[in-house]
Amino acid sequence: MKNSVIIIAIIVIVVVVVGALAYLNVFTAPANGDNKTQVTANGTKITVINNNQDVWAHWKLQLQNAPQKNGTTQTYYVDTYVKPGENVTFDMSNMLGYENTPLPPNTNITVLGWGGVYNSTASGESKFDTSFLLWTTDQTKQSNNTLDIDPPQAIGALPGNVTDNSVNVGTIDPGSNPNDLLFVQFNVVIGPNGELILELSGTPTLCNVIAQT
Repeated sequence: MKNSVIIIAIIVIVVVVVGALAYLNVFTAPANGDNKTQVTANGTKITVINNNQDVWAHWKLQLQNAPQKNGTTQTYYVDTYVKPGENVTFDMSNMLGYENTPLPPNTNITVLGWGGVYNSTASGESKFDTSFLLWTTDQTKQSNNTLDIDPPQAIGALPGNVTDNSVNVGTIDPGSNPNDLLFVQFNVVIGPNGELILELSGTPTLCNVIAQT
């Protein structure tokens, strides 16, 4: 009996340790962008809004050399699937070590994005119709804190394991779905007085040749 108790205790400890290590390696952000209790109240966040009513949106976002609170820089990857008509949110303050405080003034982060639209039949074409919203406590869309991405592209097959909204954040490139044909580049800018700005760099491009690095 004592041996059984000891074995069970060891298994529990191993599970806890492995779980803790996995959490430290990849922080999974909230799946539901409408539930703000799952993100910090005052942190700097981006909400990815799928305005389409009949196709899913997938985005792989690469935040290049993002400045962390500890003074170092780190490239992060944010991988999202968003249901038709819904949205997801990821918290950059949490990601970069600022916890429940906004990113500091004069922050400038380059974001590369590869995206695609998906459904179960993989037929036809659809406008992308995604909006990116940068915010802290006020989700009001304004011209300076919102990007609308809407070029049309072919619809791809939704992976069988995708059944709900999801956001995954980590430092390892998760790879992309072959139908992620849309490339965008933008900058997350925090102005000298804390202004929230999303700046599009160039025109969103439909191209399956652009290297995803």
